[in-house]
Amino acid sequence: MGVSSWEPGGSQFLARVDLAQKIPHGATDLDVHSCGRLVQDEKPRLVHEGAGDHQPALHAAGQAARHLVPLVPQLQLLEILLGALARDRPRNSVEPRLIHHDGVRGLEHIEVDLLGNDADAAVLAAVEMALTEGAGVLLQIMDASKLGWRAPSQACLDEIARRWPHKVVVAVDACQMRLSRRRLRFYLDRGYMVLVTGSKFFGGPPFSGALLVPSLLSLAPQRGEGMAAGLADYANRNDWPQRWSALRSRFESRPNLGQWLRWEAALEEIKAYYAIPDAWRAKALRQYRAGIEDLVALSSSLRLAGVGVAAAAEDEEFAEATIFPFTLNRHGGALSLHECRALHCVLAQDLSSVIDGGKVDRGILAQRCLIGQPVRIERPGLEPTAVLRLCVGARQLTETWSADAVAAEQNLQRELDAVAEIVAKIELLLASSGERGLTEL
Repeated sequence: MGVSSWEPGGSQFLARVDLAQKIPHGATDLDVHSCGRLVQDEKPRLVHEGAGDHQPALHAAGQAARHLVPLVPQLQLLEILLGALARDRPRNSVEPRLIHHDGVRGLEHIEVDLLGNDADAAVLAAVEMALTEGAGVLLQIMDASKLGWRAPSQACLDEIARRWPHKVVVAVDACQMRLSRRRLRFYLDRGYMVLVTGSKFFGGPPFSGALLVPSLLSLAPQRGEGMAAGLADYANRNDWPQRWSALRSRFESRPNLGQWLRWEAALEEIKAYYAIPDAWRAKALRQYRAGIEDLVALSSSLRLAGVGVAAAAEDEEFAEATIFPFTLNRHGGALSLHECRALHCVLAQDLSSVIDGGKVDRGILAQRCLIGQPVRIERPGLEPTAVLRLCVGARQLTETWSADAVAAEQNLQRELDAVAEIVAKIELLLASSGERGLTEL
């Protein structure tokens, strides 16, 4: 979630006020599963075959996909779009200004610091400051972050629209794609741009990202002005919507087969997910949430941290949480950031020959458990700790669904059993590391 400013009349960002410094989105490293699974089973898997059209079915049934889906680097498209929009504003410059910027490591902990009661107030203050200084404002919001949080609140966005009508451009970071088609439509109908990917919740290939541009904002880029310097070096004519003919004419026409194939694979994952009956998707996510929360509650070492979303009618099945961040505790205290990273690493290893135990324990230790990377959390007066994450992805639904209700329930229980194995392996690792420490396993 961030507030960006640009110099009216120019095409480059001059200031960016970030409240979560664009929670870093790696390629697939923010997903919690390999091939859509929580526990790696060593079996090769093929992507669904038979890709038909080239447009994702991200709109509700019976509605036309009126909004553009350019398959281009998202932030560069924002630069072009904002450069075009800015020409209608008076010329003023704005000084660079950042909140809590370290420039190198990414500010994962800022998300934890600011999300909560202070988030809306911080956003309103940042927007007001930028506008007072004569800057145009791009407000980048989260739906959802890699901890599953949405911010700022809709009430805050409504207040911004009331105070400063038509002065703030909103871009929704929905790259996790843990939102319903109704909510996606809701954002676009309000004139928000939406950043999407097919690689996180849906489990498609990395670098399958796009920017959805609402109709109200799609006219400015059609003029083809304000192109960011250097963009033509790695973008080409086919990356842009056909109706943006003036902009397309400024690029060479050369194929990008990798990008096309990545999206074909991602679209197949999206189609497979929405081919499942709505009722099953909602039921499965409810059962996943209940099962994961029960398993964590039974653990002596895991504590859930901030699970939940502010659900509304348009959230559909995503009214249920799909990301479950948790802290790790041992001997009455939280593990350090270093220890959390070490645990995350050894979870993915077969330790059956490293740690002594009975047959059952060795079977659990042999599992290669792939979960979400640690997210750093700052603690005043104490060394940093971290949360790790269990996630439900689209394949946990597509691979459990069956027209046979009994088989579907058994498949879903199998996935919850995999979560139980992860929790059990964490408990064994914490109990077995002892004086050696996790880094020596």
